[in-house]
Amino acid sequence: MLTRLTRAILVAALTMLASHVAAQDADKVDRLNVPGPITFQNKSYSLAWSSEPSENYIKQEYVPAG
Repeated sequence: MLTRLTRAILVAALTMLASHVAAQDADKVDRLNVPGPITFQNKSYSLAWSSEPSENYIKQEYVPAG
């Protein structure tokens, strides 16, 4: 049987994991409207994350698919 402390730690860990997964999906916004995955030198790359630090500056990182 789980103690209260163990249960509280488990709930906290699952909550942090769920918020981390949600944040990762939010970071995968295609801000440049580039259809993906993209291919370069016969290798396929998928969007890993993106950000818009300022109004006129967008960053997107593509990593090898898989």
